Amino acid sequence: MPAHLNIHPVQSLDAPELALYRTLRRIEEHERAGVLVATNAKVVKRLFASRYTVVSALLTPAWLEQLAPLLRARPEDICIYLAEQKVLETITGYKLHQGALAVGKIPPQPDFETLLNHSPRPLLLAAAEGIARGKILARWCGVARRLARIF
Repeated sequence: MPAHLNIHPVQSLDAPELALYRTLRRIEEHERAGVLVATNAKVVKRLFASRYTVVSALLTPAWLEQLAPLLRARPEDICIYLAEQKVLETITGYKLHQGALAVGKIPPQPDFETLLNHSPRPLLLAAAEGIARGKILARWCGVARRLARIF
């Protein structure tokens, strides 16, 4: 069944239900709450096309029009906060956002034993604690690939 879009016009980001959009730099806090905030159009599109549950989106009218087919294809009902670009810019005080943000639920992580039992073989395991930036993790994955070729 296609998603029902609950559209709410927004004049200000002060409403409590928009708190996640006002706290973009609090990534660890969002992770503890079990959510992620997609902050650019490319990541928003990937979230909408993923298996992750979409909780809400904060969009300009132009982005709503462009993303409506992806949103309507979702299985869950989605709360859409509709605001003009100037309202979105109040999040940071300068032009940063492309007019598309969204909140998705982080799926529960499997325990280590389940992960091992369902992973393709051969296994290459690496532990990376406290890495918040994807580029850093990607760099380490590249190092691991090069090392795997040597051994």
